[in-house]
Amino acid sequence: MSERERRIGLNEAVFREVNEHVESLSQGTDALSIVCECGELSCTERLFVSPAKYEAVRAHAALFLVAPGHVAADVEDVVERSDGFEIVRKHEGEAQQIAEETDPRR
Repeated sequence: MSERERRIGLNEAVFREVNEHVESLSQGTDALSIVCECGELSCTERLFVSPAKYEAVRAHAALFLVAPGHVAADVEDVVERSDGFEIVRKHEGEAQQIAEETDPRR
């Protein structure tokens, strides 16, 4: 794995951790306002996601929520497109391993 791929994986893990805190503070809301979980540390895009969709993504360590166009195609693929966000899955190998090792729900 290249240093870039490793950095992307670790950055995405940081954003996922932030969103876990947002989710825990947003109980009972119709939509969560979370940060984009792309690998660009300077990204400040906000995503609006239903709690059910957020939970569906969090059920799989290799899935992340990103803003449209924020996909790092060398380490992930889009598995679902929605209005305002995309769901990406890490490629098998080291990128997926980082996602699994840093999953706060595991």
